[in-house]
Amino acid sequence: MIYRATVLNFSDLDEIEISIYGKKIICHLAYCSYKPCIGKVYDVELSLYFINDHNLEISLSESSDKLERISDSFGYYINGYLHNNTVISSSIEFEDDLLYEYSMFDSKNVCLKVDRIDLAFV
Repeated sequence: MIYRATVLNFSDLDEIEISIYGKKIICHLAYCSYKPCIGKVYDVELSLYFINDHNLEISLSESSDKLERISDSFGYYINGYLHNNTVISSSIEFEDDLLYEYSMFDSKNVCLKVDRIDLAFV
């Protein structure tokens, strides 16, 4: 899904901080054919990246809208509502075909651990 994101900060090390619907997210910059400007709004696409394993479990939290960064890494715990292959959190839809494997949790609040959120400028 394509979103309008404001660039808040970025480094030369492929780390970029954006805001979508007022929610700040630190992403791995997967693709950009130009140098983004801080404060500007761009069309971006987010994708999930799993390095070695993936862990999807029913959320023990009351919150179904929470993005929690794991330490200073690109990793996140995404608490949201699972619908088909999409976790919806803070009005942001994170889609991945891997989530079809967890159809038994469909229509429930889940916690998804991802190793990073990749961002591509479109």
